Amino acid sequence: MTSLLSHIGLAASAFVVTNIDDLLLLSAYFAQPNVRVKHIVAGQYIGVAALVMVSLLGLVLGQLLPTHAVRWLGLVPLLLGVRDFIQLLKKNGEENAGDGAALQQTFLKIAMVTFANGGDNIGVYTPLFATLQPELILVYVIVFAVLVAVWCVTGYWLTRHPLVQHVFQKYGKIILPIFLVLLGLWIIFG
Repeated sequence: MTSLLSHIGLAASAFVVTNIDDLLLLSAYFAQPNVRVKHIVAGQYIGVAALVMVSLLGLVLGQLLPTHAVRWLGLVPLLLGVRDFIQLLKKNGEENAGDGAALQQTFLKIAMVTFANGGDNIGVYTPLFATLQPELILVYVIVFAVLVAVWCVTGYWLTRHPLVQHVFQKYGKIILPIFLVLLGLWIIFG
């Protein structure tokens, strides 16, 4: 039992350390009035699930993908942020009601940004999984799944905090594109 609890603690620690930056990202998404909560949550789950899958395959992929190539994943959030800036400039005050295709783009965008921001996740999870027995990997995956929900709730709560809400109401339309561009640059040059 002690061993299981220590593994749960290690899984939680690995998740928190590699996903602390996702709280800001989630908060920025939750602050967007035209983005549905279910799409943010689903995109986050799919992005983290993809990171776990790549980490599980990490030993094989590590042989195929040069380490320096991972940084180019930073182009995803960088280009999405630039695109958001351009759309923001084009709108010039117009309100966009959005349609199903735009919502699907949001869902995929969140998953892609979560994945692109996950170089540290893969770097931590791959060697961690390599040291575990198969049944323990399931424990880690369950802990990660629970913590994605905790992260989503926390990110949502942050945007409802009066101080944070005021900032997002005033600057929300520009915060997300800036964050995406900076995140992309950090991944590429970090």
